[in-house]
Amino acid sequence: MFPRKAVGDGTPTIVVYATSTCSARVTALLADDFSFELCLCKLSFSEQRLVCNNRHRVRALVLRLFTKYVLNAAMHESRSVPAAFQPWADLQYTSNEFGKPTLLGGPHFNASSSNDVAAVVVQFNQNTPVGIDVSHELQDGISPTHFMSQFEGIFLPEETAFLNSIDSLPQRYVGFNQLWTLKEAFSKFLGTGLNVDLARASFRCLRVVQPSSSSELSWDHDIIVNTSQLAPQLQKITRGGVRCALAVVKDGVVGRLPVIMSLVHQADISDYYYIHIDMYPVLQAIVGV
Repeated sequence: MFPRKAVGDGTPTIVVYATSTCSARVTALLADDFSFELCLCKLSFSEQRLVCNNRHRVRALVLRLFTKYVLNAAMHESRSVPAAFQPWADLQYTSNEFGKPTLLGGPHFNASSSNDVAAVVVQFNQNTPVGIDVSHELQDGISPTHFMSQFEGIFLPEETAFLNSIDSLPQRYVGFNQLWTLKEAFSKFLGTGLNVDLARASFRCLRVVQPSSSSELSWDHDIIVNTSQLAPQLQKITRGGVRCALAVVKDGVVGRLPVIMSLVHQADISDYYYIHIDMYPVLQAIVGV
């Protein structure tokens, strides 16, 4: 599951894990109440309550199991002394003043989900923050034609100029989502979430990100972030530079937008490991079928 050599040689390594939270096989497996309960028991009581109170309880369960599975694997791989992999061991977290969680004694990570896509980024061998965001392919409350006027307050002039330079309205809408997800990932990198004014950081992009022509993700690194308007205490976090990357992880189809993934980090690397995890066999192992 993990690129062991890359993680073990001490060099900074970023690994992105993704899954579908409501694939047909997973949904069918968890439609059985007994199977659902067996999987639910792998979570803490507080997480179980959150899942059961969610109207999309299958998606919520898979999301939390996926995150726990990935982070336990990350803890396992980052240990200097070999030990058996325990995918459902309880994890210990600390959090900053805004609630961003950090693995106690583990690598930096961040998580995001959007419709049926979930992702966790893990950064090994570098003690700096990382942020990830995944855009929505279905969006409520956002006009596909009047989005510029709806959200003009969060974009700085150079960002507005970039969007206005895109002739095609559908492509401009994709460009809007591109900037939005960069800002979201950046706020998660800072550890503030939406407690920071998104207009305080601007992103200069050269193009609208496009789907990859191969099975490998195609990352766009031609992004410059301007943090000069951030509060001084937040500017300290960005010392040493900030690197951004974009990729389309799911192509758009009729009636749906492409799903864009944004990464923000400080590691001096531009190549990332991207691993898609099929949760069906993971859940099968719990249920015993």
